[in-house]
Amino acid sequence: MRKPLPCVFLFFSIVVSAQFVFGSKSVAIKGSHRLGVVGDKGGILVFQMQAHMGAKGVVKERMLIMKSYASSMKKINKELRDKTSVNYALIKLEANDIVESSQKVMELFPPGSGGGMSEASLKIWQQPSDFKKIIEELNQAAQRLAQATSTGVPNLVIEKFRTLGGTCKKCHQKYRVKKKV
Repeated sequence: MRKPLPCVFLFFSIVVSAQFVFGSKSVAIKGSHRLGVVGDKGGILVFQMQAHMGAKGVVKERMLIMKSYASSMKKINKELRDKTSVNYALIKLEANDIVESSQKVMELFPPGSGGGMSEASLKIWQQPSDFKKIIEELNQAAQRLAQATSTGVPNLVIEKFRTLGGTCKKCHQKYRVKKKV
């Protein structure tokens, strides 16, 4: 009997390798459990070419992580709006993706990586302890959201989701300079 796992692993390896070799912007690795299309809007692919065209290295990596956060937040929001059958497992999965990736966010802001295509404010490097504190708040808020899903109490999950969104907003207000495209 053939085992499908080696085939899946081989396919995944080929797809990931192709992304690095050919530099495609259509697919980004998100979490360790799936591939996600960048800018998937209900089956219509939206490529973030203009905004991220010149991004390279850590700047590109952190842009991809921030896009994955936005995608996770949209998926969670969509689930919470469907009051008849909320998929708490999906919400927990997305929240845990944020927890996992937020642990390495600080590494993606080395000194001198601002400017150019980056939307990172210089305040990040001027106030690193405050920036780190907000990233830790992000991690904790995502953990609390993931934990709240096991209660099955919609209002608690909504509250934790709003707290997570508030942390994102707080960071963007202080440390993001939106580039005009």
